[in-house]
Amino acid sequence: MGKHFFENLDEASIACARDIITRAAQAVAERGRFIWALAGGSTPAQLYNLLSLPPLTLEIDWGKTFFLWGDERCLPPDHRHSNYRMVKEAMLKHLPIEAEQIIAMNGQMVPQEGALLYENNIRSLLESSPKNEARIDCILLGMGQDGHTASLFPGSKAIEEQKRWVVDVPPPEQAEPKVARLTMTLPLITEARSIFVLAGGSSKRAIIDQLSSGPNDQYPISNLADLASTTWYVY
Repeated sequence: MGKHFFENLDEASIACARDIITRAAQAVAERGRFIWALAGGSTPAQLYNLLSLPPLTLEIDWGKTFFLWGDERCLPPDHRHSNYRMVKEAMLKHLPIEAEQIIAMNGQMVPQEGALLYENNIRSLLESSPKNEARIDCILLGMGQDGHTASLFPGSKAIEEQKRWVVDVPPPEQAEPKVARLTMTLPLITEARSIFVLAGGSSKRAIIDQLSSGPNDQYPISNLADLASTTWYVY
């Protein structure tokens, strides 16, 4: 588990942004495109803003970048709690990209149908490469104070999913707003070439310290803690 500690979110965001730039360049050089799964919430907004502005934005080949979402609330795309809206406002609307490069979750469908549609969309994208390359290049994730990541919450059946890549999640009791969600599952997340976790605050740092001693089933993010592909940016 690679862990990097920073004084504040500014420093963590810059370091994570530079590593994303590196992964993007490697992916384009080796496979001709960069497939990036995005995190929602408020924490990564600063990272997205950094990557949308010079000088860092000039270091990514945006025309060869495809954007996925790790999870989404079942809300309209213009809702203030929509992960899609946050990413769009912080980054996407500033980039020289085409609509087909943005593969967002549909939060307005029946949740079960929305999950199935998104899984099919991901498969279509990934399987357009040779089979041994059908992996997401980089997944950016956050972590909640209960140790959840994406929309994989403690006690959720979604954590136990073995086959599906995307599932719907009932409204979590411990999160606001209380609406259903769509989330990528561990079979897809753990196969990513790189997993970047951006997290801060004393409660989250305590969880990260616990995970340094070994897995803890109490925290869903524990499933990623020991993977060689996981890098933490802790502030």
